[in-house]
Amino acid sequence: MLKKRISIFLIAVMILVAVFAAAGCQKDDGGLFSVDKDAVDPYGRDFNCAYNVDEYDSGLYAVSFEIEASAMGKSMLVKNCADKVLVKKSKDGYTLTYYCYNDSFTNIRLYGVEAISADKDGAYGYSFDVAREDLDKQLEMSGYVKVMSRDVEFKITLNLDDAILIG
Repeated sequence: MLKKRISIFLIAVMILVAVFAAAGCQKDDGGLFSVDKDAVDPYGRDFNCAYNVDEYDSGLYAVSFEIEASAMGKSMLVKNCADKVLVKKSKDGYTLTYYCYNDSFTNIRLYGVEAISADKDGAYGYSFDVAREDLDKQLEMSGYVKVMSRDVEFKITLNLDDAILIG
């Protein structure tokens, strides 16, 4: 009876360890969205904190998003691309940059428009000039899937309430 209780206890502990280990794992973005945690920008804002993208004249934000795509397409995007986009605001307007970690998903387009290359830290970056009102919409994108030898379409919706200042 004692052996049975010890076995049950050990199994429960192993399950808890596995759950906490899985919860602690996050996709490594390769430094795409990292910044010195103690830094402050020219407006006095703390980096790594959420801010309204409209409140200041400039800033670089890491913004999470929701993906709408087929099950296979969504799985491929989640596996091969960053879970955030960069949104840069400047006096010239807004720029959105989408990153993928390898060449299995390339040639990203926004509304059929080809991107400007914005590769960084070994990731493939696809940059687009966008209007402010576009950031509130569902963005229609496409990309070339190497293993399928064809373009696939997907949509993303930015979570602007989660715009983290990184530059």
